[in-house]
This record gives sequence, C-alpha cells and structure tokens, in this order.
Amino acid sequence: MTDVAIQAIDLSKTFRPAVVAVNGLDLSVPRGAVYGLIGRNGAGKSTTLRLLMGLLRPDRGTAHILGRDLKDAPRELRQRVTYVSQEQQLPWGMSGENLFEFFSTLYDAWDQAYAVDLGRRFDVDTSRPLGTLSGGDQRRVAVILALAARPDIVILDEP
Repeated sequence: MTDVAIQAIDLSKTFRPAVVAVNGLDLSVPRGAVYGLIGRNGAGKSTTLRLLMGLLRPDRGTAHILGRDLKDAPRELRQRVTYVSQEQQLPWGMSGENLFEFFSTLYDAWDQAYAVDLGRRFDVDTSRPLGTLSGGDQRRVAVILALAARPDIVILDEP
C-alpha cells in the first residue's frame, strides 16, 4: 500500500497542430491531501485531470491513481475514484432522486442516506427533473454523486 494517492511522472500531451497542453509534468499527491491545480485558461489543468483519470492517453510519461493507471484498472479500483468535469452533462429528464437510485447500482459503497442528506444541506430539490434546475444546482447534484459514492479520491474540474 502506497502513501501516494496521485502520481504523474514526465506526463505530456500534445494536441494537433502542435498545441502542447501538458509538458513533462511530475506530480505526487499524498493520501489525505487536498490539492489544487491553479493556472490560466488553457494551461492544461483539465487535460492533466483527464490524463490522470485515464480518459486521455499521454504522449509520454505515466499517470497513476492509487498506484494504477485507471485506463486498465479493475472495477474495484475505479469505484474508489470519482470525477466531476466542468462540462459534465446530467440526464435532463431524470430527477436527482432517480439518478441517486441509478448510481446506487453502480457503486458498491454508495450511501443513499448521505446523498439525500447532501441534497438537503446543499438546498437542492432533488425531486425535480434535472433539466429544470439551475446550472448551479445541476453542479451541486454532480458533486453529490461524486461524494455519495464514498470514494477514496474525488477529482473536481471546476464543477
């Protein structure tokens, strides 16, 4: 068991035509830490998070979460990490309550009572269709989904 939650070694990603998004990133985030990537728009923050999540393949280097590359990690490991992207789309016709019920089938550690409590504490009407909620309330629902899975790591990209 490692004390490192997130690690990147010489991580690099270039998009065509020659747009360098991430160049030689070395990063080590210990377990239990809260860590933020800060930089101007276009600095490569979202690309870095997508590389860490295994949603993009690096041109060079390695990215590991909990000691593994998520692109080929088993379900048991993937359930220990949640991610909220800045462009995350929720199913507009579904209520938050229905979405919570659906997510309970995906995550072994799903905590329905916690999801309901977070909805109350975040003051979100989870009985309404998600498409009728404000953009801010939709982001709150996405964060609730990430937290109620009771993961070891939560990655937030400007939710």
